[in-house]
Amino acid sequence: MPTATSGFPDEPARLEAEGPHLKVSLGLGPNGALVAERSLSALIDTGASHSVIDGELAEQMGLPQIGVGKFAGVSGQDEGFKYLATVAVPELNWVDQGVFLGVPLAEGRFDYRVLLGRNFLRHFALVYEGRNGVVIVSDDVDELRLS
Repeated sequence: MPTATSGFPDEPARLEAEGPHLKVSLGLGPNGALVAERSLSALIDTGASHSVIDGELAEQMGLPQIGVGKFAGVSGQDEGFKYLATVAVPELNWVDQGVFLGVPLAEGRFDYRVLLGRNFLRHFALVYEGRNGVVIVSDDVDELRLS
């Protein structure tokens, strides 16, 4: 069963400071095939209902705009363009192809260009082991055992 491990076991405090992350591929293509692909580190954001991408990066990559959507963050409610995109987490054999809201992650000096929200997490089980600085994501709950 696919399982991904993330974090900072040598520096557990970094997990609290930087958050849990996974390597993702961002692009657009038919049937989950990635075109104009970028490999990025994505933050797993349990506070976000949906996964989002950085609007500036989506523009740079030429992802198609298909409308406007609203989002709420720590600074209140705002609007961003919606983009057709594919986000894949190769380590978990997971692909999400569809509409992603573009939000100003880079503009806000945020280190990540993709946030994986609860719509991603509904497919997996997650263990956040802050004492050890480790995060485990798996599609099999039995795989979530820490040594």
